[in-house]
Amino acid sequence: MKKKKIILFIIIPAVTLLITASISLILILNNNKNQENNKPTQNEITEKENNTDEPLRVSPVDDEIEEEKENTKNNSTESSNKNTNSNTNKKDDSTTEKENIKQNENNNKKDETSNVTTQDKTDSNNSKKQIEATKEYYCLNNMILNGNKCETTMTIQALKKYTCPNDYSQIGETCNKTSYSYSSYVLICAGANPNSSEITIKEYCVSMGLTRNIKACKGNYKYDSRNDNCYIETTTSINANINYYCSNGYELNGDICEKKYSYDALYKYTCPSGYTLTGTKCKK
Repeated sequence: MKKKKIILFIIIPAVTLLITASISLILILNNNKNQENNKPTQNEITEKENNTDEPLRVSPVDDEIEEEKENTKNNSTESSNKNTNSNTNKKDDSTTEKENIKQNENNNKKDETSNVTTQDKTDSNNSKKQIEATKEYYCLNNMILNGNKCETTMTIQALKKYTCPNDYSQIGETCNKTSYSYSSYVLICAGANPNSSEITIKEYCVSMGLTRNIKACKGNYKYDSRNDNCYIETTTSINANINYYCSNGYELNGDICEKKYSYDALYKYTCPSGYTLTGTKCKK
């Protein structure tokens, strides 16, 4: 905006001066033309010289023309001087305004520099009076802090699976194994004791007049008609083997299944004694 004003101050006087000079030039040309038209010829001058001894005088019209030319010249010179003075004054005003703007800019820069210096000093003083607060992590519900994580372990009883060695059959928590012993049968008569000796059995059957046609087994043996022999069945029992296992996501630890959980720890800011916590800073 200031530049536009300065340009207008320069252009308007220049245009005015140009117009004034043009008008003055036209007037001068017109006056010269009129003077030429009114100027006496050489014959007229000679005739007047011959007819009178008085010196040649210029007519009043010529005097008026000369006076008007002089006035026009003076007016043109005065107008030119005024325009020159106006332009000079405007240039001086423009120069003064530029100097004032430059001075204000310099003053503003000084103020900014002063403010920056003051701010630096203030920041320096503040930095001496404040420090970074300490960030302390903590956990809830008896969780264990590990760095910036809270960890806990969930435990459950492991599942059980019973197994038995080869040749054993599982019955609950017991493994059973059945074995067989074989023996020959003994022929007796009715009422005879198979556990008695051969002589005793023979005498008894003879005395009773009975035939020895019964197949019997001694002791706890049983007669097996399919194999035509005696056998005894023996069962051996042992505790089954226990295999522990866990469901998905758990790890086996002895007879316990464990699963670890981890969460981001909570935190708070603390300050040394004598400092006041403000946000994440400790001020004194």
